[in-house]
Amino acid sequence: MPPSPVERGGELRSLTGVRGIAALNVAMAHFELPAFAAFNGLFFWHNLAVDLFFCLSGFTLALVYERQEPTFANWRLYATARFARIYPLYLATLLWSALVSFPVGSQYPLERAWTDFLAQLALVNSWPIIGTGVHWDFPAWSISVEFFCYLFIFPLLWRFRPAPKGLAAVAVLFACSLTAYFFFTRYLDWRIYDPKIYQAPNRIAYSVNVVRAVAGFVSGWISYNIYNGGGGLNAICSRYADIITGAMCFIILYGYYNKDILCNNYLLFLFPIFIIGLANERSATSAFLSKPLVHALGIYSYSIYLVNRPLMDTIDRIMFEYSITLSPIGYASILIVSLVALSAFIYHFFETPWRNLLRRLLAPSPSRAQRGRTIGWLRDGWFAWPVSTGLLATAVVFAAKVHWAVGPDRELATRYAYFQVFKEGWGAFEGTYIWAIGRNSVIDIHLPATPPATRLIMRGRAFVTVAHPTATTSISINGSPAAAIQASLEAPSFAQEFDLPGGVTTLRIVLGTDSPASPKSLGLSGDARELSISLESLQVRTIQGEDKAEPASARETRSQ
Repeated sequence: MPPSPVERGGELRSLTGVRGIAALNVAMAHFELPAFAAFNGLFFWHNLAVDLFFCLSGFTLALVYERQEPTFANWRLYATARFARIYPLYLATLLWSALVSFPVGSQYPLERAWTDFLAQLALVNSWPIIGTGVHWDFPAWSISVEFFCYLFIFPLLWRFRPAPKGLAAVAVLFACSLTAYFFFTRYLDWRIYDPKIYQAPNRIAYSVNVVRAVAGFVSGWISYNIYNGGGGLNAICSRYADIITGAMCFIILYGYYNKDILCNNYLLFLFPIFIIGLANERSATSAFLSKPLVHALGIYSYSIYLVNRPLMDTIDRIMFEYSITLSPIGYASILIVSLVALSAFIYHFFETPWRNLLRRLLAPSPSRAQRGRTIGWLRDGWFAWPVSTGLLATAVVFAAKVHWAVGPDRELATRYAYFQVFKEGWGAFEGTYIWAIGRNSVIDIHLPATPPATRLIMRGRAFVTVAHPTATTSISINGSPAAAIQASLEAPSFAQEFDLPGGVTTLRIVLGTDSPASPKSLGLSGDARELSISLESLQVRTIQGEDKAEPASARETRSQ
């Protein structure tokens, strides 16, 4: 059976489409939208989606350079193409995130921030030994390790051609998947990515992501050679591509319904054969992923992947600065629509012109005849890149205005400003939430003015599992009992609102838990921290004159 109905070396639309689905899944997992609270668990394979990207990269690089071997033989052309593809948007989102996302304070001093910034500029902060793992635009850690593979792994794979075949290829695929699974499950420590001084107990944690990337690239390389060879394994993957897709969906659904995120790690063993099946483009899955809308998401996938976090931070800050209130559906619509629209704009008016400009500046450019008609004057000419840069600069200046206008205290109404107020009894910042650890956790808030009345709003989720089905957490404010949170598997989330009298400028909030538990003691993972609740939102708002204060118990009932 021939490997594919498409021209060898051409685009495989289904693989482009699956990139779009995976990137959108990552964005939805980061958003954790309240409007889709019941279904957010379906997106929690987003960490594994990055391993799918690595495998796809190994496959597509082999596909492209198999046909363009002279280009790969010229190291300058190859390195320039890879650098121009990833760096412009990576740099733009780094600067954007520097303005809207990361805080500098007692837990993240300026000296450490400066070191991390330089390492991020050099694309090396997720490399073992020399990097700390911190990335202000959190998804960008994968770009750092992918750049590592561009420089060192893919050239080695190309040098030691041909790839293993037959049973040897199957053995290598299994070994790569098993290695990635082992390191991901045993040594991954997400706390190293937080902008905070933290030393992982095990130094292997700083090598996990490079190991995952190398395993993914090698798997993608082997997968391409299986596909290109057109042998028996390729035929099997092509014939049963939809069944492989069904098995992946089953794993995701099983983890969702059983609240077992770790089972998603088994997807690592299916990614290589999933890609081989899709590449043949003979399955219903391939037909769906090749649809124009899904294919377009794939084209914009890099922007979707890198832009979602700084965009969400910016929207949150703007909503607070201008006192904008949206329904959960309205907020979800704004985020999703703006993400896709902005990603499309960035692809056409920032990614593409800057990529083409860097290629012209850093490497000998092909003739106009070689470029063909696919690059139009609007994207490739001298019009697009200054316009796109001007628009980016405008966006950066506006983000800076919002950032400086909000200030460290009023940031409490946003999703990420935890570092100035969380004292003892808290873990590291983990993206959209922070864990209360141990029996008592303290929050100190100093308000910048003396409002007539203040409303404190807290939202989060208790640590409950099948083995730890209930949890009780008490809340006291300035030494007075305020509420008790009763959480269960059926109702793990909580939302509490407290109206405080005028003249209160200092708040000390103490959360006490009767029975914190560690994931390690429950057999869920190697995390030995005793967890009680994860706090997802902490807001302090001035009560308007027409908004009458209510007793805490009444507001608690209404907010549930």
